[in-house]
Amino acid sequence: MLTLRRSPRSLKALTKEIKAMDLSAFQDADLIMAFLRSWPDADALGEAPCDQIRRAYRRHVETLEEYGALESVNLAPGLSAYQLPTAQLPPAQQIICILDPFAYLSHLSALAWHGLSERLPRTLFISRPSRSHWQSLANARREARLGDLAEIHRRCRLPSHRFTEFTRIGKHAVHTWTSSRLDREYQSAFKHISDQNIRVATIGRCFLDMVRAPELCGGIHHVMDTYAEHGPTYLELILAEIDTHGNKIEQARAGYLLDETSAGGHPILDRWAAGVTRGGSRKLDPSADYSEHYSEKWAISINV
Repeated sequence: MLTLRRSPRSLKALTKEIKAMDLSAFQDADLIMAFLRSWPDADALGEAPCDQIRRAYRRHVETLEEYGALESVNLAPGLSAYQLPTAQLPPAQQIICILDPFAYLSHLSALAWHGLSERLPRTLFISRPSRSHWQSLANARREARLGDLAEIHRRCRLPSHRFTEFTRIGKHAVHTWTSSRLDREYQSAFKHISDQNIRVATIGRCFLDMVRAPELCGGIHHVMDTYAEHGPTYLELILAEIDTHGNKIEQARAGYLLDETSAGGHPILDRWAAGVTRGGSRKLDPSADYSEHYSEKWAISINV
């Protein structure tokens, strides 16, 4: 029977693969892929029993810990992780993007990141796809990273990233927003800050989120102030995002707020205003009570 023996060569190859991932922290799901990719004899991996692969992986990680090449760290309740000994513990914004490879900073956290808000929220606001779409993204990521080795990963049910409900990262509470609409919009909703391993909502998406869920963006008055201060600067980004991904009521809310700035009179705003649907309890703030104060142009209650 073939044996996956630990050797200086295999340890060196694994260490090199780990460093090449350029992450400030790692989960078992990351390290097992590095182990498979770094193993010197792919044929031996393919023929080895699954329990032997698991034991060999664990021995290699334990040896790297003994040598001081890896350190275990506690990044979130119930989740084990590792980092290189020379690395500092990353900030919470980076940790959440490591622990969940498909989450991104959103709402008030993204506003603060882009300098659209001076508030520094203690709660970490993130968005991510629905569980089913998240799993399909995880499967595609595994196939892309492992290639032919993905069959071994599937067959042996090796550690994978899990769809986890985060409640806290360090001192920060975590608020997660997800929606089936985000599944359709996901790829264009954020940008990747590669030198920091952080994903954050685009500026246009921030302005869409403000009219979609103002309660997660500092409240409707903070939203109104942010539109007034920054709306003219980022007008084209806002209009492109909300024209593409916003629904009629979100376009009406944004249109009303932009009309209050120097952005009024833009052809896209005129088109939105011409297409408003009247009737129903259409409100500027979706979570507040209806008000008799009303915008005829945008057919919404100005309930602030």
